[in-house]
Amino acid sequence: MRSFSLNETLKTGPPKGGTAMVEFLVTCIRRDVRSGTHVGVTHLGGPEWLWSKDDVVGAIDAGEHAFYMMASGRRVEIAVVPGALSRYVRCRADQGWTDDLLALPQCADG
Repeated sequence: MRSFSLNETLKTGPPKGGTAMVEFLVTCIRRDVRSGTHVGVTHLGGPEWLWSKDDVVGAIDAGEHAFYMMASGRRVEIAVVPGALSRYVRCRADQGWTDDLLALPQCADG
């Protein structure tokens, strides 16, 4: 896996058509306050980056990026889930789907 600087990845995105994948640690989310579920997550972020949920879903589906978070000292993968109205993101652990993503703090305003 090729290593990319954070600034290079944020500005240009992953290499198109290549086999390299960039992994991002998610440390915060933004969500629609009217929804207490995963469907209401609108953005995912980390140190120095914030992406819309749709961009994250597209990057995961295309195999360009992987997203994960840390919960109770363990790595938890973030995956795409088909919903009734749209696709959304949720954490997946060994035992199945988890609500770990919803426990993250709100991302600061840019």
